[in-house]
Amino acid sequence: MTYKYNPFWQQRIRETVRHALNVHPRLTALRVDLRLPDVPAATDAAVISRFINALKARIDAYQKRKHREGKR
Repeated sequence: MTYKYNPFWQQRIRETVRHALNVHPRLTALRVDLRLPDVPAATDAAVISRFINALKARIDAYQKRKHREGKR
């Protein structure tokens, strides 16, 4: 599937990222593309919220483990 991107929003995203990098030089940005199965259960409205909560829990556990190990 091919999408057409809005040039206005592309420019706004570039400006936002550029500004964030100027303020926070060690900034890291990640893109996550979720692939959902083609079944009716995938239409669950809370699927994104569950993904975000699970990701936050994994990041928190990782940071706690690194802290216990005395690493950054």
